[in-house]
Amino acid sequence: MELAFAKLDGLIPAVIQDHATREVLMLGFLNPEALEYTQRTGEVHFYSRTRQRLWKKGETSGHVLRVRQLLFDCDADSLLIRVEAVGPGVCHQGYRSCFFRELEPDSTSRIVASANSPSPMSSVCLIVSAITLGCTSLISMPPCAKATTIAWCSNSAAKPAINPN
Repeated sequence: MELAFAKLDGLIPAVIQDHATREVLMLGFLNPEALEYTQRTGEVHFYSRTRQRLWKKGETSGHVLRVRQLLFDCDADSLLIRVEAVGPGVCHQGYRSCFFRELEPDSTSRIVASANSPSPMSSVCLIVSAITLGCTSLISMPPCAKATTIAWCSNSAAKPAINPN
């Protein structure tokens, strides 16, 4: 099957979705080279329309998107890429998902998620004992790699505890 890159000046929009939770994380664009790199490496690459170049998600932050499934629509002109997101967030503004604002009927917007926390649609994968950290209240990071637990105290100067399982 040949994808229809020509419909949008050599680009195809790609919806990025968490493979486990089905939460939509972001939207990006791929050209044929970005798709080739994505398929070859197993990590999502995009074409930046602003910078006019190929880039790998997480190339500076380390928060990469590992491909779990590549789907295309009936017209072969858009992709759905199901991923495992490595790191606490996908959005460059510090949110788990780039879709953290809601557009109200009066065209105003409101933020519906906290930075560096799960969006309302995600499930938290962390269960941590506050007692072992000596905390009275616990702040937990957003859904993380299945084998890692990350937490820190809101009432403490202690550094985050990272407990591999």
